[in-house]
Amino acid sequence: MCCTRFSKNLPLHRPRRRAARSRKSATSIVTPIQPELDRIIAISDRNGLLAEVTRLHDMGYAPLFRVGGQNDFKNSKMIIASVGTGQLGLPDRDYYLRDDERFKNMRSQYVDHMARMLSLTGEDASQARSDADRILQLETRLAQAQMPREEMRNPENRYHMMPVAQLASTAPIVDWNAYLAALGINQPSINVTEPAYIQTMNRLLSDVPLEDWKTLLRWNVVNASAPALSKPFEEEEFNFNGRILSGQQQQQERWKRCVRATDASLGQLLGQEYVRRNFTPEAKAKMNR
Repeated sequence: MCCTRFSKNLPLHRPRRRAARSRKSATSIVTPIQPELDRIIAISDRNGLLAEVTRLHDMGYAPLFRVGGQNDFKNSKMIIASVGTGQLGLPDRDYYLRDDERFKNMRSQYVDHMARMLSLTGEDASQARSDADRILQLETRLAQAQMPREEMRNPENRYHMMPVAQLASTAPIVDWNAYLAALGINQPSINVTEPAYIQTMNRLLSDVPLEDWKTLLRWNVVNASAPALSKPFEEEEFNFNGRILSGQQQQQERWKRCVRATDASLGQLLGQEYVRRNFTPEAKAKMNR
């Protein structure tokens, strides 16, 4: 998993400000993300799919994989680019793969949750249920390729430096040179935390029907955006992620959630602005004397 995400475009202040306003309406309103959902629906080929994945990454979503910055495990003075697994709807691979009744029940509830959320976007109930089933199947295939948590505890298992050209040969369906250049990354090598996952992702991008990928992307957008949408989305999101997954009995006040989310999203940008204003070249020169 990657740490700090590279991005040139973080338009976060306005959505957070809007989200902080009261959500009294019981009407399902999907307007803020409708343009993105329409873009996904309009995808007609694999190139369009990958272009949308890149666009979603730049907006802060994390389908399929994530690229970010991390400390070099073997040289703590270096920050290196790293590519890792993408975001799934359940907390980790065990939720998809274990056969205990608890996890089976959780998967069933997850499908119900996805179907309700997709229905809130305007899908009819039967289509939403069918889409939810397909999302679970595809996320399960991605989860199967991920490293078990116990193996991730060993940093060596997540350290696979390789030339970008080798990454391109590992997962040729993605134009890695263009993708990394768009993020402003010009390092000759990159850490691939889970090469087996990246290989599987590459194969699935070729094998899985385009419509299934489009459904997964729509779910990524709806799922990540739900806390900032209208009240029905907000309540359904908390019911599953708060009550069912985390055992929370009561949701924190909206303004507190928005402050926390804003701090998490803008912390580094605020830090950069603070340094720009207060750590001038003159101050830096004085410190280095």
